[in-house]
Amino acid sequence: MDFLDYTDKSPASYRVRMRKPEELTTIVCHQMGVGVWREDNPMFAKTRAHFVAQQSGRVIKNHDPLWRLRYGSGVINHCCITLECAGNYETSRGVWWKPESMGRSKLADHPKQVASARELVAQLCEDYPSITTITGHRAISRGKSGCPGPDLYREIVMWGVRELGLDEGPTLKGGAVIPDSWRAQSSG
Repeated sequence: MDFLDYTDKSPASYRVRMRKPEELTTIVCHQMGVGVWREDNPMFAKTRAHFVAQQSGRVIKNHDPLWRLRYGSGVINHCCITLECAGNYETSRGVWWKPESMGRSKLADHPKQVASARELVAQLCEDYPSITTITGHRAISRGKSGCPGPDLYREIVMWGVRELGLDEGPTLKGGAVIPDSWRAQSSG
């Protein structure tokens, strides 16, 4: 996995406190909703997530996973690691968020992104055995009904359930149910 450490570039104000390794129980998958940034865009360092999987397959580490972040995954920030996938991917309604300015990404065009995100999830589970759950942002926040979208959910979240034996996170109060169509068999 091609890896960049941006922890010195990412805003320290996003960090609340250090956690004990056993506090980490969940990985939350997000999509950025931006498919037009160049790989060297300095805004990646300001992404409110522990990690960003770029479409090229490169992974950026913005914060040590032991940092509890102020933003990203709402009511479960205390126990989760956030993984943002760069791109503006189609929602289950067949639309993109602001496609005229944010682009239209297709996950099938970015297999290295899927591979690196899966590799990262597997590595995090190895590094932090207390991680037992993986979910999508939608299940936590109803206002994020298209995040991470059906393709990322199927290829990363459901892959983690099937291949790593992780539990699929429940729909939390304030979240939106993950449609069954998002759980279709992944490509690998």
